[in-house]
Amino acid sequence: MEKAIPEELDFLEKLNTEDRERFFNMTEEEKRLTISENKLAHAEEKVREENAEMNQLTDRIASKSFQG
Repeated sequence: MEKAIPEELDFLEKLNTEDRERFFNMTEEEKRLTISENKLAHAEEKVREENAEMNQLTDRIASKSFQG
């Protein structure tokens, strides 16, 4: 069974060999910054998805209340 990597490191799977090598050659501070940026991007995407779901729910409730 393959061990899942943390969400904030999932971008490593998408990197080509050259980019992966560049990441592993970064300083520890650069790696932390890159991981933090990716973590923030994940959080922002999650909020956007939640907002979209909430908007859909609100639209459904509003349309049903206007239907009588």
